[in-house]
Amino acid sequence: MDDMLLAKVKAILTGDALKLYCHIYLESIGQYGSIEVRYPALAVAVGRSKGSLEKDISELQSAGVCRVEAQANQHKLARIELCGPFRPPASDISVQPDRGIRMSEGDNGGCAFRHLVDFGIDPSVAKELIGSVSDAVIVDTIEYVSHLTSQPRNHIRHAQSLLVHYLRNDIRIPSGFVTSRRRDEQEKRERLAEQARQRIAELEISYAEFCDHIIEQQFAERYSGDSLNVKLEAIRKVLIKDPKIARIRSEILEDIARRQLANTIRGVLAFI
Repeated sequence: MDDMLLAKVKAILTGDALKLYCHIYLESIGQYGSIEVRYPALAVAVGRSKGSLEKDISELQSAGVCRVEAQANQHKLARIELCGPFRPPASDISVQPDRGIRMSEGDNGGCAFRHLVDFGIDPSVAKELIGSVSDAVIVDTIEYVSHLTSQPRNHIRHAQSLLVHYLRNDIRIPSGFVTSRRRDEQEKRERLAEQARQRIAELEISYAEFCDHIIEQQFAERYSGDSLNVKLEAIRKVLIKDPKIARIRSEILEDIARRQLANTIRGVLAFI
């Protein structure tokens, strides 16, 4: 998530809706900007009740951040799709194994065509294949057939014929065979996910600092002169009635009182 997008969502979303957006953003990397999820599971993931989660989702929709394919029963899967400018960048969603990959095209059909020709496939046959099979499948199958022919004591006499047979008959390579493309995709998704997690952590720190700044402003506006100390002392007197708290050092007790007062203000200010 770049700084411009972060600034944009911070300007239009309140705290809990912002956290929900960040969670959806992270989970939608590699999923074309959308996720399928059950509301109860999503509520647990973001630390909200189901009722509060629905309010956060409504806020995202009202702000034009996402669309939701609502289900009649909220316990069923729901699809949440981030809207255009709020999706992960194209570079984040360019890999998705079940939809294949799109490679840059040249005069003869692109990277897959060149792979086929380099493997020894006649150009006319290569053109036929790229018209009916995805680039990703072609590249993966070439790598698998190459693997088979490189094995000792293999009985494959014509690797090109075997490759064409696989592609024309839609014979998929074993799921346990990890191609270099799939490995690169996985590494890229992990790298992007880690970058997103780091960005979310930075966002949470920034948000916490923002909240602390607002609380300090509220202290200054609500309690002039020595009235803040008077208020904190009143809270301390209530706290020390508890024998366990009474044994706490005075500086720690003062911090507890200050936090309690801050939480009271947070309850009044809905946006933090």
